Amino acid sequence: MSNMTEQSTVATSDETTSSQPSAKEIEFTKTVNDMATDQAPQMFAVALEYGAQLDVKIAAWGMAFDEHAYMITEDDNRQFVLADADGALKYFPKTHNVTPRLIWVTPSPITDQN
Repeated sequence: MSNMTEQSTVATSDETTSSQPSAKEIEFTKTVNDMATDQAPQMFAVALEYGAQLDVKIAAWGMAFDEHAYMITEDDNRQFVLADADGALKYFPKTHNVTPRLIWVTPSPITDQN
């Protein structure tokens, strides 16, 4: 008597499906993509301007949602949950030679690199 098992020859659903997505799958994917685009948080940065536009540094990155915002410092040392994106500036106070600025980031559209 052999201890070996026979490998199944039953096709899995992946092997039997068409390589082309159905119209239903295409429509569902479009719906999900539209939903994600509509609900995506808006990205922002906190920039620190030194002197009279002598130099600038990005100090933090954030995402603004409808009801709150999230921010993390560039060095990954501090994270914040904020009421809104404008609240980020209170963690980077203006001094005599440093001015914090809230910068709204617009993502670049994805382009085909082929």
